[in-house]
Amino acid sequence: MLLTTFVATMIRPIKCKYRRHRDETLRHDTVGLSGLLVSDRDTSLWRCRGLTAEALIVRQRLSGDIDAEAYRARMNDLARKAARERGRSAALD
Repeated sequence: MLLTTFVATMIRPIKCKYRRHRDETLRHDTVGLSGLLVSDRDTSLWRCRGLTAEALIVRQRLSGDIDAEAYRARMNDLARKAARERGRSAALD
């Protein structure tokens, strides 16, 4: 019983110090993200949608649902959309 009490009293300060360090690290890591997320929200959302669409097209091609020509056409369409979106975001900056 005495050993358990001793171990518990020794572990508590270590856990508190670890929590403080973890919380400070989390706060430090997210300080610069708020401005980035607000300013690039639309671009990031479009990129996410584009990557999802690309993954679906690749999956269809690998499973044999579409042929090589349809695959090329869809990927070229995605590339054109990406170029237009980059042009819009560059114009806003």
